[in-house]
Amino acid sequence: MVTYHVRMWIALVIGAFVAPSIVATQPLDHRPHEQFTLIESGGGLGVDVDNVTVFSALNRGQTTTWFVERNSNESNWCARTASGQCVPTRTSSMEWIDGRRCAPLDQVLMQLKEVRTKERGSANPWASDTPLLSLLMFDERGLLETERLSEYVGPLVDWWRSAQEELRPCWTKTRPTDL
Repeated sequence: MVTYHVRMWIALVIGAFVAPSIVATQPLDHRPHEQFTLIESGGGLGVDVDNVTVFSALNRGQTTTWFVERNSNESNWCARTASGQCVPTRTSSMEWIDGRRCAPLDQVLMQLKEVRTKERGSANPWASDTPLLSLLMFDERGLLETERLSEYVGPLVDWWRSAQEELRPCWTKTRPTDL
């Protein structure tokens, strides 16, 4: 009986040392990680937008797959008329891009790297009916970085306007299955 208990203790001690060496220290994470977010807010002339576009990357070994999710909200005080009167409307939509099915996405992401380093002029104190566009960046742990760009006009706005045209055929109402 004593030898049984000794053998059990020896097996337990050996197991305690061997088990951590065969188990991965970090579990594999198969979820996309948010890399940056674009926020469009405001507007004018009766149209107000509140759009959030999230760019996320899923790393699988040597392969990185990008996913983009867009939540668009628009309020328009006179989107349509009824009996000669303006009728306010509010529209919302969710759309996605699966980077595996969107060739222009890689080019758009490369262009963003350049935009982030471009010099910006001083802010002009003028009223705008253009939404404020803000870019938030996240580190590899998903924490918000200190770099943040916000502008009504400038390189970021020009890039996003062009990127939206390039990405137009890629948007779908169907969420990618990997998300």
